[in-house]
Amino acid sequence: MSCIGNIKQGTVIIERGKVYKVYKVKEEQYNGEPQDVMYYKPYFDDPTQNGLICSIPVNSIREANIRVPSTKKEIKEVLSDLKKQVRLRNILDAKDAKTAVNENDIGETVSVIRKFWAEKKKRDTGNLPKSKKDILESAIEQVAQEIAYVSNTSLEKAYEKVNHALDN
Repeated sequence: MSCIGNIKQGTVIIERGKVYKVYKVKEEQYNGEPQDVMYYKPYFDDPTQNGLICSIPVNSIREANIRVPSTKKEIKEVLSDLKKQVRLRNILDAKDAKTAVNENDIGETVSVIRKFWAEKKKRDTGNLPKSKKDILESAIEQVAQEIAYVSNTSLEKAYEKVNHALDN
């Protein structure tokens, strides 16, 4: 995971797998001391996050596990990893999967996607339990957002890339 260096307006960050854009960095009193505080909001329009604004002291970024977006090379590897078949020796527990997805590590998120996708394909019904289905959808959304940002493409095309990779 790449740490963030110089934070300024326009910096793009990844928090919990979602892409955000810094719109303001301002010095404020925080715990009685002046600190730079970063304000950011979702990069992509999302009706469920309408008006969402986040802030965090800049010196707390590492603790919050906020990172910079992947590189184009890393995104190519992500798409390649999504194509790899996975053997289902042990079924991944929903709680462990949710923890892995919330780590803000695209590699861990891809691993969860691959395992749940393989489990979904292996089931007679082709469906997952609701908790796993929700985690899978969230994980795919996270990866698609980062692919869309890094590839400078639409979310729709990024979803297509993810689904194409999983279906091959």
